[in-house]
Amino acid sequence: MKHTELIHQSIYYIEHNLFEEIRLTDLASKAHLSMYHFHRIFLANVE
Repeated sequence: MKHTELIHQSIYYIEHNLFEEIRLTDLASKAHLSMYHFHRIFLANVE
């Protein structure tokens, strides 16, 4: 799966769980990435 699709899935998850506690570790785990790589890729795609 391409990084852009992983980021879109993460944004979808965030939008549908706005009233829940969302942790970076959870998002990275769902994308099958380390926290470092998820953070780096996420910022590169949403800025």
